[in-house]
Amino acid sequence: MVSSLTEHLVDRYLNLAECGIGDASAHHIREHTPSLTYLNLSWCEDVSDAALQALCGSLQHLEVLKMRCMSVSDATVDAMASACGHCIRTLDFGRGCLSDDGLFDIASR
Repeated sequence: MVSSLTEHLVDRYLNLAECGIGDASAHHIREHTPSLTYLNLSWCEDVSDAALQALCGSLQHLEVLKMRCMSVSDATVDAMASACGHCIRTLDFGRGCLSDDGLFDIASR
């Protein structure tokens, strides 16, 4: 699993858009690539809210997070804003389901 992830890893940049990963892969990302600055999980609908929360909690250098076409709960958005709010410069939820409360959580950090 890790070797297949490292095929997509260039420097501190990981693009897994449309790769169909799930929670197991998110766990491996969390464990083996803590210095990521760019992560694209767009169209990876099989990654659960719990896995996203754990992932963002461990990526302390993350500057860009793309999650296009993914549904995330307000609790997950709040966890992302709390864990990564100090370093995130770009957060892309394009065509996703982001509520007004989730947007408020992001804007208030």
